[in-house]
Amino acid sequence: MDASVLLAVEGRWTERHRGYGLSMDRRLADGAYDELVSAGLDALLGQPGLASETDRVDRAEATEVLAAHLEKVATRVLDSLPSERRLAVANAVLASLSDEAGDLVADGPRLLRSVGPATSRPQNPAPAS
Repeated sequence: MDASVLLAVEGRWTERHRGYGLSMDRRLADGAYDELVSAGLDALLGQPGLASETDRVDRAEATEVLAAHLEKVATRVLDSLPSERRLAVANAVLASLSDEAGDLVADGPRLLRSVGPATSRPQNPAPAS
């Protein structure tokens, strides 16, 4: 489990990626950060003897910052699931975010690679008699 670390969050242990620059003793490494303060990170910031500096997220950047955090969490959670559960979980999250059925992921899942005018395929000419 070298790529992850266990952190105590709200009284229970959860697996988190080592994105916070944690040492093996679950202490934040000294240095500059550009990281949204999640509940788990906020708990780490309360460690004795640790000074930290935070700023409010600029209103103009809030959508991008929150969306990037959602992406990081969604990636971690989906990676931890069996492949057959990922689509259902992704659609459950999407359904909670939007009541537009068009936002849900279609079965597959599939990636659209191109769109263009429909052309009819030339048919084989009838064999000469």
